[in-house]
Amino acid sequence: MKSERVNLIRIVGLSVASCLIYTLLLGASYQYFYTAAAKLALFLAAPVCYYFLSKRGRLADLFCLRGDKKYIKISAWLGVAAFAAVITAFFALRKQLDAQMILDGLAKEGITKAAYPYVFVHIVVINALLEEVFFRGFVFLTLFRLGFQRFAYVFSSVLFALYHIAMM
Repeated sequence: MKSERVNLIRIVGLSVASCLIYTLLLGASYQYFYTAAAKLALFLAAPVCYYFLSKRGRLADLFCLRGDKKYIKISAWLGVAAFAAVITAFFALRKQLDAQMILDGLAKEGITKAAYPYVFVHIVVINALLEEVFFRGFVFLTLFRLGFQRFAYVFSSVLFALYHIAMM
């Protein structure tokens, strides 16, 4: 049980440190492509560091979703439905949106018309996938598998919320 507690502290420390460092980087300089690369590095470094510190199992197990295929399919379809709802809302409300304000905001962040498709794919696919792998794949599942089920639910949810609040 002592090794599980040590691993609990490692997961909490590494995940909080990753989120704090990323938040500080965002505060210091918000150049989209650099912060995206930093997020990728931090959110992949934490599980790798945990793996080498804990020497438990295989590295791939930290990201592996094992479970009932029925629930994985349900989750995937719910994700598709949520995405469809967002796209539908966009098209329903597009006349109320100020397109020039959006374009000016993107330009201010260094996102040009040519770069927009790449940024869109990054935000919608890569960034979302990276956050899911980090918060639910690494933080939640690793804590859950260590036997800290209740803590896994609360900690991963609170960390995810605080991370997004800090980004605002």
